[in-house]
Amino acid sequence: MSQEVDSGYDALLNSSGPAQLDYLNAELTAKTLLGTDASPYGLVSSLLHGRIGSMIDAVGPFVPGQDAPHNIDLVNTYASNGRPMARKVLANGSPARLHVALDMPKRLNSLTGNYNAGNISKFILSLCGRVAEVTASDILIYHNNGESAGLLYEGGANDIYYAFNQIEGKAKRHLTDKAKPTLKELLKVVSSNTDAQNDAIFVVSDFLDEFNNKNKTFGWEQSIKSGHSEYGDRMWATRITSPAQRQITPGINDVISLDTLENMTRSFADTAKVKNDRINSTLEPIRSLNVDTFRNNQNLHPVSLMTRFILGTLAQ
Repeated sequence: MSQEVDSGYDALLNSSGPAQLDYLNAELTAKTLLGTDASPYGLVSSLLHGRIGSMIDAVGPFVPGQDAPHNIDLVNTYASNGRPMARKVLANGSPARLHVALDMPKRLNSLTGNYNAGNISKFILSLCGRVAEVTASDILIYHNNGESAGLLYEGGANDIYYAFNQIEGKAKRHLTDKAKPTLKELLKVVSSNTDAQNDAIFVVSDFLDEFNNKNKTFGWEQSIKSGHSEYGDRMWATRITSPAQRQITPGINDVISLDTLENMTRSFADTAKVKNDRINSTLEPIRSLNVDTFRNNQNLHPVSLMTRFILGTLAQ
């Protein structure tokens, strides 16, 4: 990756959420997201899978004055050589919605590296917002900042600027469906709002919450497994991590013997390995990706890495 491209990605990653969304709205066209042959892929495919399967008979030519413009179906419009096609919502049907759960407790603020964990999570949200915009899907944003957690926003992707301001601390938080600030409880709120037939779920976390030293498991595991059982390929996850999280070493202020330090370091390292193995085995069945705060993802910048992952151009 050239230094010029890398610095451009750095500027984009470090910009505000609204600025990122404006950039992606200009760069990621509907044709880019849906594919040149009108065959959706990536996260777009996850959102459209349930809708097309359950509402195919509810798509027809767009009728001005009868069909709302936001109900135009882009996939079928492209397939019809540009003839506007609209979703005819059935009484027993429901459009797809994208649920984005950002689990960002304060410990992530202390991660060292080339990239800020909070900025990575906001860029992922920007990408998800663009996908929701193109697929005409509502987006629900859930957020845990370590002090409060719950549903932060529900509605169209074109109105999520206020959600970014709340996440960035520029506006007062307004949470509905409040939960305890843990990943397990946040996922319970997500589950209570989802439609397993249509919706897609995207979870962003370091997945280090609620580790039980006795049985070597995490409190959120069952929620992820249940989600995968219900949603299959429409369950997505990104783990934000760093070498410090994967190879934990003790912080030592007192003067101790080398033997004691070696034993403590080995103990912490063993615990870190158990945690990482458990996280990897739990996330392995779903569409998941690790994003490191250091530059060691095959030299892929988080902006490039996440864009390729969400658009379906990386192996999942």
